[in-house]
Amino acid sequence: MLVVDDDREIHADYDRIFRQDTASVDRLDDLEASLFAGPTSTSRQRAYELLHAHQGVEAIEVVRKKLAEGTRISVAFIDVLMPPGSDGVQTTTKLWAIDPAIQVVICTAYTEFSWKETVARLQRSDGLYLLRKPFDPDQIRAFADTLHTKWKRLCGQGAMGLKHA
Repeated sequence: MLVVDDDREIHADYDRIFRQDTASVDRLDDLEASLFAGPTSTSRQRAYELLHAHQGVEAIEVVRKKLAEGTRISVAFIDVLMPPGSDGVQTTTKLWAIDPAIQVVICTAYTEFSWKETVARLQRSDGLYLLRKPFDPDQIRAFADTLHTKWKRLCGQGAMGLKHA
């Protein structure tokens, strides 16, 4: 997954959201196994490689670099306003030119563009989602899990022999 935002604190928020306390999860899994006579857990969060970019140009570089390494990015959380560079809509257009399967969540605290205007600028709505800040960590995780699963169905797991992030 890729986080594109000019605010470093937002990046720290995403890191906290996706940091997994593996010791606690392991203890819960062990307890479930003993209570139910075998493994039953679905409590583990999916592990994601979380990549960061602070401007649109940097995001494009990250996606190109990962593709060159044989890895595709499944989901990108992109801020709308990232002065002085490209806005989130421009960045999304450029990312989709590189890999049209990337699922994009536009994240914004402002209403500079309506959903209708955003879709008109991008000329597509499939693979595009909107999330208003401040966001709830559970919403971010739900978007990540759902969109990653959708992406895998669209591309096929390991599509073109590539790994996914």
